[in-house]
Amino acid sequence: MNRSIRYALIASFFAIAIGSFALAQMGVGPPPALPPAGDSLSTEPFNSWAWIGLSSDQQATNPGGSIESSPGFLQLNCNSIAGYCDSVSSLYPLVTVDLALGEVNGYGWLGTDQTDSGIPHSIGWLNFDPEPLRTTTYTDGTCSGVNLYPSEPCYAAKIDTSNEQKITGWARIPSIALAGDAELGTTNMQNDWGWVLLNGTNSADGQEYSVLYRDNAFDGWAWSGGGSLADGSYSNAVGLGWINFSNGGTGATPGSGQAYFSTERGDVYAGGGIRNAYSPSSLSEYNATFMILSGGGPGSIVNFNSELLGDNNFVDENYLTADPLNLPDADNNYQSELGDLDIDRLTTVVSGTQNSYGNPVSTYGSLNGVFSSSYFLNGEVILIDDGTGPGQVHTLNSSVTWMNGTSSITTGNNFDGTGVIIVNGDLNIDANTFYNNTALVDLKNLASVVWIIRGNLNIGPSVSNVVGSFFVIGDDSIGDGVSDGIITTEASNASQLTIYGLLMARQFLFLRTYEGLSGIDEPAELIYYDSRILANPPSGLQDWTSTLPFPLND
Repeated sequence: MNRSIRYALIASFFAIAIGSFALAQMGVGPPPALPPAGDSLSTEPFNSWAWIGLSSDQQATNPGGSIESSPGFLQLNCNSIAGYCDSVSSLYPLVTVDLALGEVNGYGWLGTDQTDSGIPHSIGWLNFDPEPLRTTTYTDGTCSGVNLYPSEPCYAAKIDTSNEQKITGWARIPSIALAGDAELGTTNMQNDWGWVLLNGTNSADGQEYSVLYRDNAFDGWAWSGGGSLADGSYSNAVGLGWINFSNGGTGATPGSGQAYFSTERGDVYAGGGIRNAYSPSSLSEYNATFMILSGGGPGSIVNFNSELLGDNNFVDENYLTADPLNLPDADNNYQSELGDLDIDRLTTVVSGTQNSYGNPVSTYGSLNGVFSSSYFLNGEVILIDDGTGPGQVHTLNSSVTWMNGTSSITTGNNFDGTGVIIVNGDLNIDANTFYNNTALVDLKNLASVVWIIRGNLNIGPSVSNVVGSFFVIGDDSIGDGVSDGIITTEASNASQLTIYGLLMARQFLFLRTYEGLSGIDEPAELIYYDSRILANPPSGLQDWTSTLPFPLND
């Protein structure tokens, strides 16, 4: 299942047009207008599935494989599909997402009427707007007042209005809550049964899990926890466990060998070749939009295709042979044909706390607590270095939304949405990251984060969304980049990994096994080029806008 690129740049090559069209294409146009007073906000119901239990492609003849042994599907648009919901489904509103107000409301239906015995096994509704508890008996004490949810966050399901993707808070399964009333002798569903947490941290590995709203559907994971028993003990058997919102949870069985990765809106450059274990299964699926260039010579591009073959968009296995694409490293003082990563100038303070570009410079021993959930970079250069030299490992384990600036250069200080984060060592990303989605006063407001990683980049199996420009240059004590400078997506069948930005590394190892719904194959890793480093490059990286090649048809 090893899908790799050697010595490669996966970059955003776009001509930037002047005017509102370019901003809209980058997702930074004005937010939806609020309706007149007295009108209701427009919200759209959507078709989306989740899956609870065993892999849905297991046969009933396999031990433990009967669909009667698991709850099955969660349908979020119950009225649209006959046969999966009971006759009273019309009494319950569909699941809706209101991006303007940040609200998630409605009910999904848990279970299926198709079982081996022909007897429907349904758990009932999942309520995305449950009422809080009325006593503190079954809370951990972090919530108070009228918002007595079991623990933080102290609210029902919400969507983050800054990035319009991340969903947090609580949902609840009323039928399980009612069973808790019977078990514990409570009334009005005042117990800890049936609660579903939509964003949290997995205690087993410290990685964040979350439900995301993308492409008019839910993606990611939620946790249906356990509950207290009458004897005072606690049992995880009360809950349903993990709920997989990733396109119905019917991805590839690990080891099936059909996963592939894809890039959109840009070109792929590989110094030593590109190899995908399998080609996409249909002609409508592809690995890249424009050019695919390699310096590995004939046979170095394997199972990797372009959407726009011909018309100056091409696959070329000899393009970089005579004129190789050298990447920045210690041997060339971090300079290459693509630009100059002047790390010393970026990190050296020359006046007060600022470098020679006028950017504030800060140094931290770890990433813990450095970034809040909504963080404005303000032109910062941030160095992550614990002082121990080579071999450091740093982890980003809390999600971050990089915020846009709010003023023009001439009228205020909070204008610069750019920032550079330099990690001396390996970087593990175990949480989702996003860009702020608001209107801009000036193009310099556009959030644009650059990571320079002097080691490896590892993206954890629970991560669904990553943004930023990543230059994974390896450890300068090695120099030749043989042992590091690698971007790895850790193996997972749970969900698709979507990356918005630019990737440069000496090697890519794409290890996810996700496929998507049966008959609708999707890439396990999908890389979009959002051009932010070109539209709003941080100080010290402006030359990248002039040296990055552009598609020949632009």
